[in-house]
Amino acid sequence: GEPNRISPPRDENGRVDLLRLLSKTDPGSLVLGCESNVVQDTFADKVVENRGSCCQNDMPQKVGFACKKGMKAKANTPNQDNFLILRAGNIGCYGVFDGHGEHGHSVSSFVAPRVVQHFACDPKFKENPQNALRKAFSMANDDLIQRTATRKHMDC
Repeated sequence: GEPNRISPPRDENGRVDLLRLLSKTDPGSLVLGCESNVVQDTFADKVVENRGSCCQNDMPQKVGFACKKGMKAKANTPNQDNFLILRAGNIGCYGVFDGHGEHGHSVSSFVAPRVVQHFACDPKFKENPQNALRKAFSMANDDLIQRTATRKHMDC
């Protein structure tokens, strides 16, 4: 790892806790598309995970989203796309991850939380967000390459 990088906190399931990573005072909110191998009908809604205060009506700013399975020539596929909405304190991260190929759903679901994790673990992300984001995508790509070397169900 890089020197001075922040070690990310983990939740009760051992996953990186993106909400605690970004803000220690505001519990924030996270909406993240879930990986699913379930075959979906065309235009079916993406299954999502909500954490934090994302569903409270008293939030001062609202964010809407929709993620639907597209029309594919090969009908028996899951939704390959993913997204995330992460808000904590005065920080907001929003991402769309477009999966392609037979295992595109696995790739987009793997990369989405890792980009934010690497971004927020950069101690200078508030000072230089462009540089931190550039490095975060590069590091998430490295993670994906490492993962594909050990798993046959991911192609990139």
